[in-house]
Amino acid sequence: FRIELGEIESRLLEHADVREAVVLALDMPGGKQLAAYLVCEQAQAGAEQQAALRDSLKAQLRVNLPDYMVPAHLVLLDQMPLTGNGKLDRHALPLPDREQGREHYEAPRSEVEQDRKSVV
Repeated sequence: FRIELGEIESRLLEHADVREAVVLALDMPGGKQLAAYLVCEQAQAGAEQQAALRDSLKAQLRVNLPDYMVPAHLVLLDQMPLTGNGKLDRHALPLPDREQGREHYEAPRSEVEQDRKSVV
């Protein structure tokens, strides 16, 4: 598949809360993964607000892009790190938190849920 990082960035910038966006293909355990670095106010917000923004962004991207172009990681920043001459310092970008990309798991709470889990 051909992945257009610029197209992903453009789609992210369509969201009202995103001021800047950079998407990179990173070598991660398990292979290359897309990571989007976003400048937005929610970078200083609580975990719930950040999670809500990530969910909203991923939902928007899934409507407009094929699944393989939806970044596995959305990293929220106050500002992009810049070099001395004002260009993006890609080496100063933090590595994504691998735990944030995982779906939240809830164990079965009742006997009925346990039975359903065993069927799957």
